Amino acid sequence: MIKEGSGSSQERTAAQERSAFEVAYHDGLKRYTISGGREALLELGCKLYVSLGGSELSPEECRATLEDDRELRPRAGIFGIRMGLGDRLEVDNRNRKTSDEMNSLLQSAVEAEMR
Repeated sequence: MIKEGSGSSQERTAAQERSAFEVAYHDGLKRYTISGGREALLELGCKLYVSLGGSELSPEECRATLEDDRELRPRAGIFGIRMGLGDRLEVDNRNRKTSDEMNSLLQSAVEAEMR
């Protein structure tokens, strides 16, 4: 992405885009909605895939899946990661009744990758 600044353009770094993330947690759905720059969200989605136990896809396949509006389903489908409308990344516990351990794992992964 390009950022305008004092008469010249500067490329935004992934770190700058990550600092611009907005995160909302929906408790009843056990879902995180993360808004931000599309490139940074795609990168974050692939990092979360690995953090949540996904290993079947290469980084390129992971990115292509998200770009094609398909869902990543790490850890035997317990978690879902997908791009939403308007440059949002949605990450959730697909089985909302799963143990507190899985909900805690989801929270820890999101918090760790947001740093």
